[in-house]
Amino acid sequence: MPRLRLTGAVSIASTALLGCVFLASALLKAVDPKETVAALEHALSLAQADRPGAGLLFYSLISIELLLGSALLARIASVHALFISGILLVGFTGWIVYLMASDAKVGCGCGLALRTETEAESLKIALARNVTLLGVAALGITCALKTRRLQHEEVDNTGQQTQPDGVLPSHALSGDRD
Repeated sequence: MPRLRLTGAVSIASTALLGCVFLASALLKAVDPKETVAALEHALSLAQADRPGAGLLFYSLISIELLLGSALLARIASVHALFISGILLVGFTGWIVYLMASDAKVGCGCGLALRTETEAESLKIALARNVTLLGVAALGITCALKTRRLQHEEVDNTGQQTQPDGVLPSHALSGDRD
């Protein structure tokens, strides 16, 4: 039972942290879109695509981050949302690594970038942040799945799931409201 509480709490904390990060990132991008639009224009120029597409990508990215952050905070299908956030973070981290390796003169477009003296320092900080967030996502997924497994082990002989005192209902721990 203590393991169930611990894994449930870690899952909830991981999901909430990532939800806040994605919401903050989307809101900060909306307030100051310059760096993100510049990064998207740079990416489109690499793909030899039209730069006006940066605006559409910008609004799509903000929408995805707002929806994902909201889903994580509302704990709607949280295991799935954690997987999606992990996939997005892998992509964002790959973008940062590319920018660092190519010495591009454009910021990551993260929305959460810290202003430093050089772009290289800012990218190093963004890389460290994203690697940490990937770890948080992996921990959240692991704990959410372990919580589900522990809940299934607590089923008594009548086939009814037990709800010991002080333990959150199963939907609150697993985060799935589907």
